[in-house]
Amino acid sequence: MSSELERLTTDLDADASLAEELQGLEEDPAVWAQWAVGKGYQITAEEAAEGLQDYYDQLSDDDLEQAAGGWTGG
Repeated sequence: MSSELERLTTDLDADASLAEELQGLEEDPAVWAQWAVGKGYQITAEEAAEGLQDYYDQLSDDDLEQAAGGWTGG
């Protein structure tokens, strides 16, 4: 993992709003890399594909609460 990607993933762990922004993007490493560059991180689409998929796939707290609470049918 590059130092820039490591810096970004550390920041994603520390800043929920940053992680939510990532999750709001299209699921495309090129889009993720472009977003990251706009935030001041120098990463490539290949690095994004390797290192950001887990962050993109994480459920939000609201999603987790809904899943944990179950569905009552109405």
